[in-house]
Amino acid sequence: MKIVLDGRFLRRTTGGIGRYTQSLIREMAKLSSQDEFIVLITPDDVADWQDLVTSAQLSPQRWQSKVVSIPHYSLAEQTQLPKILNELAPDLVHFLNFNHPILYRGKFVVTVHDLTILRYPVGAKQQSPIFRWGFRQVLSHAVRAAAQIIADSDATKDDIVNILGAPSDRIRTVYLGFDPSYQPINLPQRGRLHAYLNEKYSIRTPYLLFLSQWRPHKGIGVLLDAYQQLRDNEPKLTPKLVLAGKPHPAYPEINEQVKRHPYAADITVPGFVTEEDLPKLYQAAEIFICPSLYEGFGLPPLEAMACGTPVISSDSTSLPEVVADAGVLVPAGNASALAGAIGSLLKDQKRLRDYHALGLRRARAFPWEKTARETLAIYQEALRSGS
Repeated sequence: MKIVLDGRFLRRTTGGIGRYTQSLIREMAKLSSQDEFIVLITPDDVADWQDLVTSAQLSPQRWQSKVVSIPHYSLAEQTQLPKILNELAPDLVHFLNFNHPILYRGKFVVTVHDLTILRYPVGAKQQSPIFRWGFRQVLSHAVRAAAQIIADSDATKDDIVNILGAPSDRIRTVYLGFDPSYQPINLPQRGRLHAYLNEKYSIRTPYLLFLSQWRPHKGIGVLLDAYQQLRDNEPKLTPKLVLAGKPHPAYPEINEQVKRHPYAADITVPGFVTEEDLPKLYQAAEIFICPSLYEGFGLPPLEAMACGTPVISSDSTSLPEVVADAGVLVPAGNASALAGAIGSLLKDQKRLRDYHALGLRRARAFPWEKTARETLAIYQEALRSGS
């Protein structure tokens, strides 16, 4: 097969989609020896692509890149990208996110990670009625015209069916995975790690960890309320709180809530954490907390479990699929329930050890190799289909 991958989210700074893109390419290169791949990237992706070529030892005969100055969600995406794809003449295109040119008539597969853009739009652009209409048109066309649709979870699959009216028989759930750098550490390593995090990010231990975008649906406000309840009721038991991730300019009120928090002195905001330091952040945490109201998959709780860090998560959308019984699930949006779950776990060292072991076992069910193998099988299915 000659396959084009739309890798315009490849750079690490795009977060989860960037990790998905790089990990998928890395593992498919190990599995597929006959197919030819052309990866579309933007000028902003070039450095990350070169790093990936070197680290994954991508064969130049089978793996090529094409730099296109076409931003996501742009007019150029709709007008210029179809011409480029037609010139490349692939057997199949895989759009690694839902945005795609609706005028492209070749056979394609699309990954829909979630429907956040419809359910929780962010910023003036996403909240604009015109752009919301446009996003929905592109999403609807993607699931209507794709030969196969990949969803990150059964929860996302249900959303695609119920909100966009897509036929369920063309949707395949393919779970994401975790990188081998996410692994447990021993006590001497943990001590050195504490010193490193304190020096680089001013993070004091012990701490509870939150890691996500600072957007309302991620549940950061619920966590802040829960933390206040914990500190009010169990001041000596409650560790520090680390809120990792970049504050979002569209939601300054979240940053203000952090600054005005009664226990702000014990809340650390390290900002953007490098890819190399993310495992360290999980490994040194007492508990990882994911209070999100909506997730298409939920990479952070999986990565935390792979590091052996106990997880407390909301019970919403895809999160029970990922965490299952390897972590504590609490009702989404309920600060009191979250505070109770954290306090109960902190008081029980045996349960903490149990969730350490359960998380490690659960994480092993999500290797990127499985993601790549199932994705390649979907390519074959798409090419056999009459779409």
